[in-house]
Amino acid sequence: MNILIDIFLLLLIALVVAAVARKNTARAAIRLAAVAAAAAGMLLAPYLSPAAAPFFAAPVQRSAAADFARLANTPVLNSAEETLGKIDLIQLQQKQPEKFAETAEDYGVSPEELLQAAKGANAPATEAALLGEPLSRALAQACCSAVIMLVVLLLVLAVLNALFRRQRKAKSKQKVTAGSAVIGILTGLVAAAFIAVPLFEMFRPFSAGILGTMQWDAACGRSVLYRLLQWCNPLV
Repeated sequence: MNILIDIFLLLLIALVVAAVARKNTARAAIRLAAVAAAAAGMLLAPYLSPAAAPFFAAPVQRSAAADFARLANTPVLNSAEETLGKIDLIQLQQKQPEKFAETAEDYGVSPEELLQAAKGANAPATEAALLGEPLSRALAQACCSAVIMLVVLLLVLAVLNALFRRQRKAKSKQKVTAGSAVIGILTGLVAAAFIAVPLFEMFRPFSAGILGTMQWDAACGRSVLYRLLQWCNPLV
């Protein structure tokens, strides 16, 4: 999987470099500015994601409840609360402590927190909310980051291109120059280190579902290019 991450990042950088370097220096600089602004705009995502998290909470809760139901060998019902209501998590933890801890941590929840929730009033609802919150927050933040990035990118490109066309009436030739090539490489690195890597990093604490199948956290840790780009970005 780490090889696929390296290939994806290399492909992303290559596509961005190819798209930017073939422009003249001024237009290449516009694209670098747009990508940098889009990456900066993603910093707003944590402030907007709490409003979007409830849209992801129910599916994540159902997935977590289904995992615990399989562990307890009980049926999966219509909702997470109903499924968890049929499971005694305290007893399950006593019988299978390692698998219980692993399943809870897959969703970014400590076993101690989950056991504490199981002892409280209205335990099934509390358990479901606790299990769904970390991953649904990460999904919401990733979606908000992607939307903000695209909106800012398109907006800055539109504004700067309009200003550029107003200043330059004659159509400039589009060819690769030393300046546009350097700007293209910088743009590719910014796109990979400040857009792709932060999006990838949001899911590293989780091993639920396909993330566990792909061994996402370990794959990112073994990816040479990922670690290099992560080092380039002090914000992750």
